[in-house]
Amino acid sequence: MASERQIEANRLNAQASTGPRTIEGKVQSSRNAVKHGLTARGGLLADEDPEEYIRLYREVINDLRPEDEAQLQLAERIFSLMWRLARVPRFEAALLAHFEARATGLSSSISRSTWIEGERRIRSDGEVRQLILGQTIKDFLETGIGEKLGRYETGMLRHLSILLKELREIQAQAQKTAEHEVALRKSA
Repeated sequence: MASERQIEANRLNAQASTGPRTIEGKVQSSRNAVKHGLTARGGLLADEDPEEYIRLYREVINDLRPEDEAQLQLAERIFSLMWRLARVPRFEAALLAHFEARATGLSSSISRSTWIEGERRIRSDGEVRQLILGQTIKDFLETGIGEKLGRYETGMLRHLSILLKELREIQAQAQKTAEHEVALRKSA
């Protein structure tokens, strides 16, 4: 159990440490504890460009025009979802490339020739590529990774839609309140 003195010291330390304040500092600290990056609240993966992240962050925040801290929080969550959603096609392509590399490694077992109705038939490069593609897709589907990736994407899209609607409703209500206050001042 912590003593009163330790509790007070913890309170003072907590007030002094508020985390990163700059966009660049937030980007750096957001990389902590990222596994695959689809459920992380933001941040960059090793292959992502920090300048592109910052450019897109500023563009999204400017487009959403948050007017207070609560709206800024929503806008940042919207940006985070947009950034993570942009990863899905890259992840899918990387996974397919991985399975294709595996299937290509197996291509030595894919005979370039086959016997059809007692005659030997040589497979073209196109046919071999089709067999590799088929093996790639088969392996990809059998792992269930594609289905899981789809669920992540669907969840993020749903969440993004909810946050955008919430932000727009808050902004519309703020606009009505401001217009009402202006009308009251004019009538006074």
